[in-house]
Amino acid sequence: MDLRRLMFWHGRSFALKEFWFIQLIMFRSISYVTSYALINGFNQFSAINCIDGLLYALFNINMTIFFINFWTLFDVDLKNGKQINFSLATYYEDCRDFVRNYFRFYAMNGCYAILCGIFIFTVGMIGFTSDLGEGKQQDLITFGVMCTTTHVVLFHVMIAMIVRDWNPMLIFFFVFSLANLPITQWGNNSMPSSWVYKAVFG
Repeated sequence: MDLRRLMFWHGRSFALKEFWFIQLIMFRSISYVTSYALINGFNQFSAINCIDGLLYALFNINMTIFFINFWTLFDVDLKNGKQINFSLATYYEDCRDFVRNYFRFYAMNGCYAILCGIFIFTVGMIGFTSDLGEGKQQDLITFGVMCTTTHVVLFHVMIAMIVRDWNPMLIFFFVFSLANLPITQWGNNSMPSSWVYKAVFG
């Protein structure tokens, strides 16, 4: 009985979370790259960086990785076996059929990520280039900050939508992970060598 629980209950839950872990990480990367590829294409691939190196480097390190790792480790589908109103084998079969469609979900998620990247790029371009006149330069740095902020918030919202057990620990990790965004931006903006600092203070 203990072996069946390990395979059909805990094994199924962990496999499903690993599935979503891969899908969400892929979504984050493709959407982020799409928006920046479009902004570089708009500027004729002039090698102008629209985001500071610190924000770009820490996007994957401390702004988007904490909560998804904590969710993988601490979120649970069911707290006890009494909540299961069908056999454990059926529970596992549902996961097996879900994972069997992995490549279909992979393709759909990739297309969705590209569309999100295009949408974020379009909104940013409309917002930061609508008042440009002849001879005025586009505000690339503001676009980069907006793009990074949007992707971080969107990534956390997507994870929050699939959390099954909002316990105090996960709530703390969610707030902690999301708080790294303003802290990192504040630290970047305080550096005299950053492009944001130069854009504001000259």
